[in-house]
Amino acid sequence: MAIINISRELFSSPVYPGDPAPSFEQIRRIDQGDSCNLTAFYSGSHSATHLDAPLHFVGGGETIDRFPLFVRGLEAALTRAVLITED
Repeated sequence: MAIINISRELFSSPVYPGDPAPSFEQIRRIDQGDSCNLTAFYSGSHSATHLDAPLHFVGGGETIDRFPLFVRGLEAALTRAVLITED
């Protein structure tokens, strides 16, 4: 079985129309006298690489927390995605 990394970087990936753009804010910084570095970030659930639970498309479907964690990897079917942009 070949393992292919299909991950997308969060902050440089295209944003689906209508979804919020990912953003981050440095909350604490050691170089400014804080005891640690701390960053907060905000993102819609469809940003970059993600998993959709059945609930996303099926009313009453399972939520993502109902699925077991995958320790050995995840077999995936790749589908063609179409990015719709407004002109």
